[in-house]
Amino acid sequence: SAFAKPGGSFLMIGCHENVISVTSFLLGKFRAATYITFDQPEDLPYHWLQQAKNSSWLKGLHETIYLFGHQPHEIEQSLQGFWDDSAEITKLNSLETIGVHA
Repeated sequence: SAFAKPGGSFLMIGCHENVISVTSFLLGKFRAATYITFDQPEDLPYHWLQQAKNSSWLKGLHETIYLFGHQPHEIEQSLQGFWDDSAEITKLNSLETIGVHA
């Protein structure tokens, strides 16, 4: 699994009820992290843009975007327009996806 040894640039987005955690990695090394609170997933584009004013890395190019947690599909739908069109989006919602063979 590519998740087992990620390289390049990627985002990890933890989807939780009314908050997402966003962590950026460059060449497999930690770059920056933040969290964004929201009332509805539809509010996220506004909050993402507000946060990006002070965290330019949110506007950076990431080869892969990993989503995990609560309602990743809704978060993806709300934020996909801010991500590079060529980015691979992976939902870490199964053991197979994260490279665990049990």
